[in-house]
Amino acid sequence: MSTRKRKAEDQRTRTTVLSHQPIPRSKAMTARTTPQPPQSSGYIMQRVYWFMDWLCPPSDTDMTPESNDEGKGFTFKGESELAADGGKVAPADHIQSSSQRLDGTVTLKRQRTRNTGGRARPKSAGDVNYTNHVPQSGKGQIDFHNAQNDDQRAEILNAFWEPPAFKFPSAKMASASKSSKGTPVEALDESLSGLRLDPAESPLTPPSSIRHSPQQYESLTPRTPASRIPNTPESLPRTSIRPSKSTSNLGQGDCVKTFFDDERGLQELQIATNKKIELAALKRDKERRELAEKRKAAKQRRLTRQAPLKPLIQTLDTKWNTRVTEVQYSREFSRTLTKSFEGTELRVKDFATLLGHAAWLNDEIINTYIEWIVIAANKAAAVEAEAAGEAVSTVPKFLAHNSFFWNNLRDKGPKSTERLMKRKKAPGTSLLEVDTVFIPINKGAHWTIGLVRPVARTIEYLDSMGGQGADVIQILTGWVKNQLGSQYDEKEWTVPRTPCAYQSNGYDCGVFLCTNALCVALGIHPDCYHQRDLKQQRKNIAAVLLNRGFEGDFKWDSEGFLG
Repeated sequence: MSTRKRKAEDQRTRTTVLSHQPIPRSKAMTARTTPQPPQSSGYIMQRVYWFMDWLCPPSDTDMTPESNDEGKGFTFKGESELAADGGKVAPADHIQSSSQRLDGTVTLKRQRTRNTGGRARPKSAGDVNYTNHVPQSGKGQIDFHNAQNDDQRAEILNAFWEPPAFKFPSAKMASASKSSKGTPVEALDESLSGLRLDPAESPLTPPSSIRHSPQQYESLTPRTPASRIPNTPESLPRTSIRPSKSTSNLGQGDCVKTFFDDERGLQELQIATNKKIELAALKRDKERRELAEKRKAAKQRRLTRQAPLKPLIQTLDTKWNTRVTEVQYSREFSRTLTKSFEGTELRVKDFATLLGHAAWLNDEIINTYIEWIVIAANKAAAVEAEAAGEAVSTVPKFLAHNSFFWNNLRDKGPKSTERLMKRKKAPGTSLLEVDTVFIPINKGAHWTIGLVRPVARTIEYLDSMGGQGADVIQILTGWVKNQLGSQYDEKEWTVPRTPCAYQSNGYDCGVFLCTNALCVALGIHPDCYHQRDLKQQRKNIAAVLLNRGFEGDFKWDSEGFLG
């Protein structure tokens, strides 16, 4: 059986009395009627009845006392008879209490009881002491009869809501407080160290049920009562409250400061922060210096040429050697073998001018090979600029004109090339951003190459026969003046005498032209090879054309030659 059911059963079967009249217990209420044994019974039967009467005495729990008309005797009724007569019963150990509300209503309350076997629990000293110290503020009714004006009514209202003075609930707590360190006021001072006493935020105002009650404000115009500032304890300073050690309301910087109890910790934190800032600044400066050194090294490498670390002309592997040999002995002269970057078809008859014995190279072979050199050199320059932290430019570092550019420039003048330079993305003064411009030149039966290098402010002429090319230098200088306009400074531009490999026959001039262009693009000296290497160089040029550029097995490797 649960606790609630057991309590209900105890209350139902408990002795009940009239709630309106407590009746004292008398002999009449406890009188018994002892059954008499029959006269015919013997001595044994009398003992048996006596023993049963002693073992099971008669019970009077179902009886309720009631006085008769004369008030001399009592009659007994059970609960059912009393309920039929209209009487009310209540448990003997229950207390019916009531308290009158402010609006005049009465509330009936019943105290909770424990199953103590009919005995009431005595109140302890702590209960009595606690009852005497229950805060009495805000209880009962407000008496405004003695108030003459609004100010007196406000004072009565504030006095009604004023909290009671602080006292210890029990003598035991007071003695424990005295035995601890400091006085009770100092203990209260410590407990109130983190409080914020702001009287403007919590005025002493009564509840809305009282402020708007017509019974309490018969002659008073409702308004907000005056605020009262709580009295500050004597141990607390009058001007400010001791700051709390809690970090719940602090900012990020204040939370960090709470981890350091002295100025030394704050100084160490500041020193560590300054060192971190200095290290970050040093790292950025180091990165800037490294990028500047890379840019300077790249520019210096473009300005000056170096000797290669390995032979420029090397033999082909078996796969490419077999493929070049097949093209060399093919008789299908009209069959297309490959195309240039711009789509120019190269047939077997074009490769015959390259792979044939003592053959002269035609325009398509020379123009296509120089075109692939420029494409590979521009890709390498873009990667190098990105590594050096330079901004990506739309102007290419290397430009290549075909063999017809020289004839047009010589016959029609520099004005005829302006549209072509716009198509090459280097019009006008943007020519100064270009590293090298390759200009193949055909003088009837001999191939040479002219070089315009705006990065170095030089105009060069490379002739495998040792020619000076004064007429070529003069025409190229006029073309540069036309491109730069007012930004051309004659003192800045020079015409150096650049040595190159020497030709001793009358048919390898085209191969010299292609090999010199490769040396200039790689940044190595054009005299790093010999005429005896040109037979193998013819096969290498054919393999690059069949491969369509310096990719895969012929990957552009300028660092392999320069280190």
